[in-house]
Amino acid sequence: MLGNMIARIRREKHMTKQEISGLTNINIGHLTHIEKGNRNPSHKALKLICKAFNIPYQPLMYMYDKTLNDEQKASRNDFTFFL
Repeated sequence: MLGNMIARIRREKHMTKQEISGLTNINIGHLTHIEKGNRNPSHKALKLICKAFNIPYQPLMYMYDKTLNDEQKASRNDFTFFL
C-alpha cells in the first residue's frame, strides 16, 4: 500500500526513479523494491522521499504504520492532497 502510493505520487509528479535517487541518495534498486511493496523504507528514507516530492511527511507516515482513522481510510486512494 505505501509503495503503491509512493510510485503513484512519483508518476503524477512526472519524476523518474533516477531523479528520486539523486535527490535522496537511495539506490534505484531499493526504490524499485519499495514501490513494489517488497520492502518498507526506513523512516529516514521515507522523510527523504517526501522531501524530494515536496510533500508533507505525516500522511505517508500514517500509511507506514497502518494506523489510519476512518477519514484517512476513506481518502487513502485519493493522492491529490499530496500534489
